[in-house]
Amino acid sequence: MPSGKLALTIANNRANNRPASARLLNAARLSLALSAGVCLTSVIPVMADQLPGVFVPAADGVPEMVAIPGGCSEIGSMLIGSEDNLPREACLPDFFISKYEITYAEFEQFLADRASPGALTSVLFKNTGNLARFPVTEVSWFDAMEYAIWLSNKTGNTFRLPTEEEWEYAARAGAGFGTQYSWGNRQAAGLANCRDCAAADTAEGAVATGQFPPNAFGLHDMHGNVAEWTTGCYHGQDEIVTRSRGGQRLSVCRVGVVRGGSWRNTQSRLTFWLRSSQISLEPAVDVGFRLVME
Repeated sequence: MPSGKLALTIANNRANNRPASARLLNAARLSLALSAGVCLTSVIPVMADQLPGVFVPAADGVPEMVAIPGGCSEIGSMLIGSEDNLPREACLPDFFISKYEITYAEFEQFLADRASPGALTSVLFKNTGNLARFPVTEVSWFDAMEYAIWLSNKTGNTFRLPTEEEWEYAARAGAGFGTQYSWGNRQAAGLANCRDCAAADTAEGAVATGQFPPNAFGLHDMHGNVAEWTTGCYHGQDEIVTRSRGGQRLSVCRVGVVRGGSWRNTQSRLTFWLRSSQISLEPAVDVGFRLVME
């Protein structure tokens, strides 16, 4: 990481609400942090089931990351409308994912550093006041990946968009199969930013990140606010689109997948398992992204 290594802090703010356990934070997660170039300034004995996540504080423009413990989880659904995301087991190693959706402030550092006016022309500069904490939108799949390449070159770590399996695994955060939301199966008010998430249909756009309760891993806005790009293909067989970005040749299906739903959607469109289509070359006012760090 630039300007010294990042300090790792262990957050256990939910400890009082969780049962005691003899399982400590496993060595694999610590090994992951070390291999990522993170400096462990202190390690406190913390019960694994008391951890919403292991947080890597943001520094020098690097998004705040959360270490997700690897494991196996049932993803997908058997409900009507989930035919393109049928139940299956996903087994993943440890990985990091950004705590919040990437913000305008973070993205504009990339724009200023890259100084590439020929690309990303649809992005609005909003790095002023409170708008700096809003999730960046109006970025295509290629725009998001170019940001990831730039951040990788800047830090020496590998950043990229999450796979669909990584996204859903992180969103579920251990929630049992059949669960639809971080807060359970029933729709509820005031827990996300969407059309019917408040007492009235008042959602008019994205809001600053971190305004709603996080999931059990400590990730914010996995439901609503803005939908998030993944590396998935919406159709099994699709035309492949290739572009040069950040010194690399990037290829993706013409119709990509965004997850989590947005402020434009009702709660029924915010479930863990719902896949939505988005043309990979087309930015949208309600589509943003978060990143995985390997």
